[in-house]
Amino acid sequence: PGDSLTGSPRPEVYDDDGQRVPPGSRVEAYVGETLCGVASVRWSDFYILTVAGPDSLPGCVAGGTITFRVDGESTSETATNSHEQSTHLDLTL
Repeated sequence: PGDSLTGSPRPEVYDDDGQRVPPGSRVEAYVGETLCGVASVRWSDFYILTVAGPDSLPGCVAGGTITFRVDGESTSETATNSHEQSTHLDLTL
């Protein structure tokens, strides 16, 4: 897999064997226990995920740490919830 800054031009999700997860896999973003975003892996192996902020969902705190789950399984990557930036982040189970 590519790294989160210089890998493929679109963020991808990899299993623990380094293989891309199949299209349709559910990608979820949480800040604490609050579900702040949901997407699915597209047919061309990438995902696009928008994470809500506190104006939409109070628990989606600005500056909060985002954790990710793919089909219910936690990934090793995290991000910061910020409306000021867009991040390319490959995820790994």
